[in-house]
Amino acid sequence: MSVKALKDPEKLSYEEAMSELESLVGRMEQGGLTLEESVDSYARGIALTKACRAKLDRAEERIRKLDEEGKLSPVKASDLRPDSASRTEPAAAAAPAAPADDFGDVPF
Repeated sequence: MSVKALKDPEKLSYEEAMSELESLVGRMEQGGLTLEESVDSYARGIALTKACRAKLDRAEERIRKLDEEGKLSPVKASDLRPDSASRTEPAAAAAPAAPADDFGDVPF
């Protein structure tokens, strides 16, 4: 099936997008795709990943809006922007540890 004939990732449910992404990754890992198929599959995978991330972000915002009674408060579209102050970013990765030897850059 051509990647171009597939449904817009934003219109898929989270589960549909994840299922398609898992299938796509499996086909790519098996090999046997042409270069063009690989590039198209990679692009589709990126689009699916972005759609899934957006759906997760929206779900997270809805959960944050839960009040003490367990009811969802209305969420404004402006609250769902990726640059929202309520969104937390992952911590930066730690720098790799220095080598345990005293040889520096000696190649042998």
